[in-house]
Amino acid sequence: MPPMDPVTAHIDRGWELIEKGDLKGAEKAARQVLEQAKPEAHTLLGAVASARGEPEEAMDHFRKAMDADPEYLDPVLYAAELCMGPLGDLDEAERLAEQALELAEEEDEYVDALLLRAEVALLADDDEAAAAAMGELPEEVPLPDASYEMRAGHLWLELGELEQAEKRLRAALAADDTLADAWHGLGLVHEQAGREDDRTAAMLRVRELDLAAPDEAWALPAGEVARITEEQLGKLPDVFRERLTNVPIQIDEYPSEELIKDGLDPRLLGVFSGTSITEKSSMGPAGVDVIVLFRRNIHRVAHTAEEAQEELRVTILHETGHFFGLDEEGLAELGLD
Repeated sequence: MPPMDPVTAHIDRGWELIEKGDLKGAEKAARQVLEQAKPEAHTLLGAVASARGEPEEAMDHFRKAMDADPEYLDPVLYAAELCMGPLGDLDEAERLAEQALELAEEEDEYVDALLLRAEVALLADDDEAAAAAMGELPEEVPLPDASYEMRAGHLWLELGELEQAEKRLRAALAADDTLADAWHGLGLVHEQAGREDDRTAAMLRVRELDLAAPDEAWALPAGEVARITEEQLGKLPDVFRERLTNVPIQIDEYPSEELIKDGLDPRLLGVFSGTSITEKSSMGPAGVDVIVLFRRNIHRVAHTAEEAQEELRVTILHETGHFFGLDEEGLAELGLD
């Protein structure tokens, strides 16, 4: 094998540093070769900005990469993911997915672009288009990468195809049994199929892997989560705050093993444990009421610190709503959605 040229070595080193959470080092590696390899360096810089929770800056770098080399697929895929996530532009995500399919030349590129098309369709509530894209995947041969198997498994799960979902998720785990998302998907398959022991085993594995994963670079510390929680509680109507005086709001990193064994999804954002006010009068004495927020899970579904704060606000309202016996519609009627 011929020796790697210095520019490629810098870019590869940058991606390795992102994997290790060294965003400063990755940025430095990219900027050192920005003039020699603009498409690759801007793509790397976009990934750094995305990991920092700066989606607009990330998108700017991905567009510069696409402008520098219109045939370069990677920034198209990354940009589409941003549009599906923090930027919330599904029309642009769909356009980029189609562009990715046109650019794909190798099998792994084509599979990646097909999965992207299906993911965009599902977000747009177009199950038919998502199923059509999934139908173009090769059925009897493994997909080129474990991550593709995992994504396919989750897509089939959302489409209600449990057999296909389980097949793909097991293939992903056969290749890499440290994929927490694949274990979570498999746990959901077991749950829907009524296999409770298997569900529990899979979800406990999710817990183990999630807790071993590092925090996001932009993650809010527990103290900041506590401050925001108090701030949001202070915005509730007086009658709500008075009744919540004796209801502790606890901030945990993650659901306990006991909760998961009792059937709780390990990736739940929060949970109300106790008896709602509407049921107390008819049920007599009840146990201790407590609202628990799970810091890591709130961060897992967010892309930036700002999004984490919004997820925290919504979760607080959702769980306090359970205490007051309110559903989502009831919260909205009170202006608390």
